[in-house]
Amino acid sequence: SMPDRYYKQTYSNVDIFALDTSSIFFDGLGEPFPSEYSDLTDAQASWLQGEWAGGSTGEWRFAYGHHPILSNGPHGNAGWYEGFPLIPFVSGMEIEDFMNDNVCGNVDFYLCGHDHGRQYMQDTCNGTQLIVSGAGAKTTSIDGTQPTFFEDASTEGFFFFEVDGNTLTVEVWDVSGVMNDSWIITK
Repeated sequence: SMPDRYYKQTYSNVDIFALDTSSIFFDGLGEPFPSEYSDLTDAQASWLQGEWAGGSTGEWRFAYGHHPILSNGPHGNAGWYEGFPLIPFVSGMEIEDFMNDNVCGNVDFYLCGHDHGRQYMQDTCNGTQLIVSGAGAKTTSIDGTQPTFFEDASTEGFFFFEVDGNTLTVEVWDVSGVMNDSWIITK
């Protein structure tokens, strides 16, 4: 169920924040394009700041959106998408700025797709762990060299999360039903 362009779902001690990263991405177009994108970006930022100020009470926090913060896939990192750092719209500078200002350090995990591979990045975003899981239907390539705990673009698959109190289990599965790796994180 997608009740809105961005929203929160709570399950027991887990708050999950769905973000409309496409509106943030297109916010970089500027005039003469519709101000709707800027309005949506500003509204999401205000909403998240309200959540961090007391609306979110989950022991675990996840956020997800389409666009990555960091990725070894063909699209690359926010602010440098497609290898174009100086073109705001194409480079994903709006994504980078929004994530740094509103998401990084406020959630435990940020999950995304955009690149068609499975990556669990070693670098974090102010402590927020980053996962790219865009290999549900197809794979592309791994072009970058950023350190990862796990990465694969040779077969389709997904990440699976299980929360039990203050313990989180992360598993990586492939299309054949083989678990490729797993981690246990305790708060």
